[in-house]
Amino acid sequence: MTPEVRAKLNRPGSIDIVFANGGLTSHGGHPAPLHDYLASLGVFKGLGPAQMENRAYFLVDSEAELDAKWPRILAGHPDFIKTFLLFSEAFEGREPLRRETDGKPNKGLDPRVLAAIVARAHAAGLRVSTHIDTVRDFENAVNAGVDESGPLAGAAPRGRLAEDGQARQGVAAVDLAHEEVREGAHEPRDAAPGRLDLDRH
Repeated sequence: MTPEVRAKLNRPGSIDIVFANGGLTSHGGHPAPLHDYLASLGVFKGLGPAQMENRAYFLVDSEAELDAKWPRILAGHPDFIKTFLLFSEAFEGREPLRRETDGKPNKGLDPRVLAAIVARAHAAGLRVSTHIDTVRDFENAVNAGVDESGPLAGAAPRGRLAEDGQARQGVAAVDLAHEEVREGAHEPRDAAPGRLDLDRH
């Protein structure tokens, strides 16, 4: 689908846009269950849950698995690489793995795998954007060498990032202010919207 859409964009009279294609996450990690659920509802015309993997997302749990899937990832000609890093403390034994209300794990990539992804992406001339949810996610993303992280609307508000001493120049942080709805409860976010370039400490 991307080639058909791409042909109509980035030209005079159209909007400019870049594509990541399928994001990289772990087995069972966000947003794979979401894509599968939407596909089961018929949101993606002609595609069911069985067609989501290696199209809407790539599942990578190790460097060996990354090596095996990397040619297919590049074959889609992404403009950048999108990755998901959620509650990465669990991979380090700092906290138990968090679970959603349906019992499914709320997780993303192992930070060590993220570092391998960044190395391969940069070698291919591609930038890496990482979805984060916690301050530790941000630290792990920076340590892995990502180019952009966000949204900072979950458990990692702007003030905490300024305090943790891990902010580095050249890492763009996309900060989204919004209200998140979970199980009917609103969780207001007080961070102001914007894009931050954070100084190296």
